[in-house]
Amino acid sequence: MWKDELLTWDPKLFNGTDYIKVPASKVWLPDIVVESSSLEPEYFMSQDDRVVLITSDGTVYLSFPFVLTNYCKMNIKEYPFDTQQCTIKIMSWVYVKEEITLQSGTLAIDADMPRNNNTVWDILPYVVETFDLEVENVGTFRELRYRQKIKRKPQYYVWVLIVPTFILTALSLAGLYSPFNNAGEREEKVTLGLTTLLTLAVILTMVTGDMPRGSELPVMGLFVLLEIIMIVVSMAISVLTMFLHQRTTTRSCSVPHWLKSILFCHVKATGKVADEQQAAFDKTRHDSLTLDVPFYSSSQATSHQAFLLRACLRQLNGTYAKVDGWLNKNEEEEQRKHDWQLVFDWLDLSLFLIFQLIHIIAFILMFYPYSDSLN
Repeated sequence: MWKDELLTWDPKLFNGTDYIKVPASKVWLPDIVVESSSLEPEYFMSQDDRVVLITSDGTVYLSFPFVLTNYCKMNIKEYPFDTQQCTIKIMSWVYVKEEITLQSGTLAIDADMPRNNNTVWDILPYVVETFDLEVENVGTFRELRYRQKIKRKPQYYVWVLIVPTFILTALSLAGLYSPFNNAGEREEKVTLGLTTLLTLAVILTMVTGDMPRGSELPVMGLFVLLEIIMIVVSMAISVLTMFLHQRTTTRSCSVPHWLKSILFCHVKATGKVADEQQAAFDKTRHDSLTLDVPFYSSSQATSHQAFLLRACLRQLNGTYAKVDGWLNKNEEEEQRKHDWQLVFDWLDLSLFLIFQLIHIIAFILMFYPYSDSLN
């Protein structure tokens, strides 16, 4: 809308005609251009078919629809909780401020409530600013800048990508530090870790396919990257734990006493009871094998038979001692393996709690600032 003093009339002289409509090509039109767009606008009608409305006081109204392609700088650092701002610059290409003064008809500064519904974006009210551009040896040009903000709706990304990825990583951490059977075997942990990494790689592919390209790593990409790093570190520590467990159980290495006292103090009391039982058993064995061979008279047996009987008893006692020693050694070996099993069970539990705590804290710190975006 603008005012042309050369297009005024008195309605009383023209049968009360207050306004007329004429082709736009018949009147003067301001050379308004969109400076921020480098593409030709797409008009829904030919410019020759445009019509202007002129009132009796010289006010000219021109309105026509067209599609404008405007280049805007995207900030994807907070993707998918980002808010983008697009600036549309409008000015006269030839006329200076003294000849054409651009003004906005309305100002919308309330950017708290969206003014339009969209499946992906909340379109916030725009803000209009006026700038005067000084051009040397030419003059001052008036420029209007319409700043339009759009806010992305993150619900899809939260419930389809972020939450499932968090749950998958949490379950994988639980599986990496849990025994797969009652014997405490851990051979399947590597398979679980590799499967989780493959799943996270697929999720990362989905994220990168939908994520805008930029020089900064967005929140979504950083989250998936941290999940992958956490799984890799957890799997590496789990493999190291498996290696140490295999080394300690296949080598003659006992659990240090200070470690026993920290992790399972009841082992000492249990060992004391076992020692008492072993002493009672040894006493019974000694009483049963230390036989008092009576004196045989010549009428009952010869001295040679008594000698053979004593020799057999000594041989039987030696054989029993070897068997008893082998059983004790085997029992000590089983107890040693059991002690190391308890040590690594405690280690797995501690690592599980540590990694889960780090996982939960990192998740809260990363996404708590954007909790209002879900409302």
